[in-house]
Amino acid sequence: MRLKHCISLVLLFMLIMCEQRSAYATVEPTGKIVFARANRNDREVWVVNADGSEAHKLTDLYTDSEPGFAWSPDGTQVAFKPQMMQIAIVNLRTNVTRVLLKDSCCFDSPQWSPDGKMLSFADRINATYQLNVIHPDGSGRRTLIPPEAALNYADSSSDRPTWSPDGTRLAFVASKSDADPSRSLWIINADGTHLNRLPTPDMQPIFPVWSPDGTQIAFLDETEQVLYLIDVATSALTRLVPAATMDIGLGPIYPSWSPDGTQIAYARMSEEWAADLFAIDIKTHKEHQLTHGPLHNFTPSWSPDGHFIVYGSLVRNIDATQALMIMDADGSNPRMLTDGNHMDTWPVWSPTAP
Repeated sequence: MRLKHCISLVLLFMLIMCEQRSAYATVEPTGKIVFARANRNDREVWVVNADGSEAHKLTDLYTDSEPGFAWSPDGTQVAFKPQMMQIAIVNLRTNVTRVLLKDSCCFDSPQWSPDGKMLSFADRINATYQLNVIHPDGSGRRTLIPPEAALNYADSSSDRPTWSPDGTRLAFVASKSDADPSRSLWIINADGTHLNRLPTPDMQPIFPVWSPDGTQIAFLDETEQVLYLIDVATSALTRLVPAATMDIGLGPIYPSWSPDGTQIAYARMSEEWAADLFAIDIKTHKEHQLTHGPLHNFTPSWSPDGHFIVYGSLVRNIDATQALMIMDADGSNPRMLTDGNHMDTWPVWSPTAP
């Protein structure tokens, strides 16, 4: 009896340990990440699995500027700017790239509507700002802003129009007129009605990004290099980044909301005078440094489950070599996702796992 009792205790102990190991098992990153890869004479669109496997080229790029990658909500297509006056879509299932728009002036980065039925983009005729939507098959192009609004193009790649999470509105940055060249933050319904200027007095807003619940928009005031939140319903402004960080050069750029809406990750100059990644808690306003050099780190993109962040990191200053890095959301366990022998930039995580 005593032997059977001992065996039972051992088996129970082993079962408990197995359950604990299962409960604390490391979560592995899933999904795909699109990015730009540059070599000496070539720029290309690449994709890699979040575990670093199956990296391969999708298509070519013909611009040195930000390609503006935007995943379709189902994770099967990527819209981007292959060059300044074009918008294209690459299908990851077929590897076929088709040019959706070309031969206009200054197309801004495309953005998919949350239901995947439309793409938004901005362009201009002379200095006039035009916010447009179009179906992914190239049909149904519409200009949303009425001509009498007379908005001017803000002339910044960081001012792309962005959809609210429910797909009913878009936020964008434009100036009111030549007489008032300062940028303003605007909201318009997806059907072109109710154009509304949000009050951002004495500011130059860029990088507008909706919160996941659609109640707030984060943006950078380029004048003070300060990250703000604005409440969409009340227009109340909240200054996020602590004042002590304001005098350290490069401000909080490339803001990216965590999927649960509790944090915003961004790049800014650290006290070591390197661009590093930080995250700030929306409720407490407590800032946490995620990366610590040794060189510059940029463009954070969250995994859909919020457990990981992928970003671009400068590997060698002498030839501007960059690698994609991935880390846990708290900044721990950073590791290379690509080999560091190219210039790999602008990573964007797919919204869904394969």
